[in-house]
Amino acid sequence: MRIPSYRQIRSQETDRVMTPMIDVVFLLLIFFVCASSGRLKEFLLPTPLAAGNVESVGDAPPPVPTDRAWVTLERDREGMMHVKINDRELANLEELELSLKELASLTTEMPVIIDAGDEVTMQTVLSVYDLCQAANFQEISFAIDPAETAAR
Repeated sequence: MRIPSYRQIRSQETDRVMTPMIDVVFLLLIFFVCASSGRLKEFLLPTPLAAGNVESVGDAPPPVPTDRAWVTLERDREGMMHVKINDRELANLEELELSLKELASLTTEMPVIIDAGDEVTMQTVLSVYDLCQAANFQEISFAIDPAETAAR
């Protein structure tokens, strides 16, 4: 019986270790070749670029805030109703309905806060609340005065 030498044992171990390593390298090579083959099409797409400076034709509309919609209802001394949404004055509740639908087309997840003055009737507040529900807003709240609540 012949006893294997150290060199024979060592060469068998490295053969066993190197075979899976070569398989992994080839698999990675195939993966990166397949993944990068789709990127060649991006270079072939035509992209028109503007020559020189570009100016806008008109004023851009102010951005619509999408963090919240603050609806303010106030009645002045003459009994005239003032409706605002995010500090933008509206003529009547019909314009408010259109503005709410426009905001709801962006997202219905923004909170709507109804801030009604003391002179505003409950019927008006509830009709605004109904408009918000009809626009499918998910969170509708009412603004309160903290000083007045603390006094009670």
